[in-house]
Amino acid sequence: MSLVGIMIFAVVASILAGQIKGVKSGFDTYIAVASCLVILGFILSRLSAVVSVIERLQSYIGIDAGYMEILLKIVGISYITQFSADMCRECGYNAIGSQIQIFGKISVMLVSMPVVLALIETIEYMLS
Repeated sequence: MSLVGIMIFAVVASILAGQIKGVKSGFDTYIAVASCLVILGFILSRLSAVVSVIERLQSYIGIDAGYMEILLKIVGISYITQFSADMCRECGYNAIGSQIQIFGKISVMLVSMPVVLALIETIEYMLS
C-alpha cells in the first residue's frame, strides 16, 4: 500500500473511531489500536528495504557493522517506545505511557554505551 493509501486508511479509521465513540464508548479504543497495528504491519513490511539501504551505506563508508547494528537498535527502540506510549495514552493511561518513555530513553542510553566508549577511547588516543 502506498503512503497516500496508508494516510487515507488512518484518517478513515480516526473518523470511524470518533463516530463510534459517541455511540458505544470503548469500541473506539479497539478501532484505534487495530488500525495502529495494521499500519505497523505495513511499516514492518518495508523495513527490509531500509535495512538493505543501510547495509549499502555501510559498505560505501566502511563503518564497523556493530555501529550500524546499534543504530538500528536505537531506531527500533525509539519507534516501539513511542508506539507503546501512544497506545497507553490513547487508552487513557498517561502515567504508564510516561513510564514507557522513560524506560525507552534508558534503553537507548544503554544500547549506545559502546559508541560513547569508543568515542572516549578515540579522544584519549588523540590526546596522548
